[in-house]
Amino acid sequence: SDFFGISIDRQGWLGYVNLDNTFILCKKPMIALEVEGGYQSPTISGLYDVSQAWWLNAGMKFGFLKNALKLTLKAYDIFNTRQPHMSQDFNGQQYELYTGANTRTLYVTLSYNFGGYTSKQRESVDTSRFGH
Repeated sequence: SDFFGISIDRQGWLGYVNLDNTFILCKKPMIALEVEGGYQSPTISGLYDVSQAWWLNAGMKFGFLKNALKLTLKAYDIFNTRQPHMSQDFNGQQYELYTGANTRTLYVTLSYNFGGYTSKQRESVDTSRFGH
């Protein structure tokens, strides 16, 4: 509660919500829309006040060759609102922190499942030595 004359004994609540859903638009060929959105309420970090942050991600997934080959296009933080602003105004000391980071990202993923894998049948585990 006393760090060189500065009290950092502060309390607050943080709220966080994230929603994620996949909408299958077509099964053959497989085409899906992926949407994710979230929100983080304002909070505190030591002496700093941290502003709210929110985000929206969206993507499309395409399946080819009986879904063995998948192409995914996904955009993260479409509106560039994921980075919160941090500020401090305490005992005449004022600080502002702007990260200025551009968190928008576009991903392209291509994957292929070679298939042919079959799960082996395993014997059940002998638990008699445990006294049961």
